Amino acid sequence: MKQSDPADIAKGLPALFFIIAVAVFMVSTCGEKESKPARETSAPTGVVSGDIVTLPYMPLGTTSENYNRLVQLANAKDAAGWENMLSNGQAFLVAEGTKARVIGTKVLQLEVRVMDGKYEGQSGWISRELVKKVR
Repeated sequence: MKQSDPADIAKGLPALFFIIAVAVFMVSTCGEKESKPARETSAPTGVVSGDIVTLPYMPLGTTSENYNRLVQLANAKDAAGWENMLSNGQAFLVAEGTKARVIGTKVLQLEVRVMDGKYEGQSGWISRELVKKVR
């Protein structure tokens, strides 16, 4: 039986932590009752470029790489790292319910352009699992 190289295992850890973080988020919110307008749906797999979505209260990375870094910092519970990214312009924090248009897609992430609020017109990256599509 071939033994796994620790370096190969370490390469897959960020993706594993991201999947775990998303799963924890989904499990922790599945029991919550909230009133949602009938026109929203939480079907992130059906989100495509041009769709309008609402965003959670969460930082967006200014690039896909910056968003990946935010996820790593969240998994490490490194609040100072998040603050650093927010203060140096690598990320920005949007309010719950902010509307955005999807302008780019990856398998697990979306690039969105904020349509209202403090960051109107700015683009950022977020996990596709965290947005809600507006019909």
